[in-house]
Amino acid sequence: FASGLLLVVFGLINLRFLRVKIPKTELRSWTLGSSSGGAMLFGLAVGGATAACSVGCNPLLPMAVGAAVLKGAPAMGAVLLAVFGLGFSLPLTAGLLGIGFGMNRLGSAIQRLMPAVQVGTGALLIAIGFYLLATI
Repeated sequence: FASGLLLVVFGLINLRFLRVKIPKTELRSWTLGSSSGGAMLFGLAVGGATAACSVGCNPLLPMAVGAAVLKGAPAMGAVLLAVFGLGFSLPLTAGLLGIGFGMNRLGSAIQRLMPAVQVGTGALLIAIGFYLLATI
């Protein structure tokens, strides 16, 4: 019940029927610098956050760990987990690089499309929310 209600509220916020004040922060004050230590810290933070958030909804990681343990060979298990980590991180890296390179070029096109995207996603959130409310 709560998930459906929450989706309806988020849909109304997305369509700007409900106003929510979000405090603005200045991201430029949070820079880590251009050193390799700052880049490594940022990479560890993004990688750790991605791994922590995907554990609950990614059933592949426990399966890969289980397969590595069942192999009985530590070297083979390490290779299996390394290949899994590489395969898991490549799409994330490609997405982050694409966002980084494309923000300047696609920024104006995305800004023109945002109102239509907001209306579509807001309506979709409300529809899914009402569906959940009706079926639960």
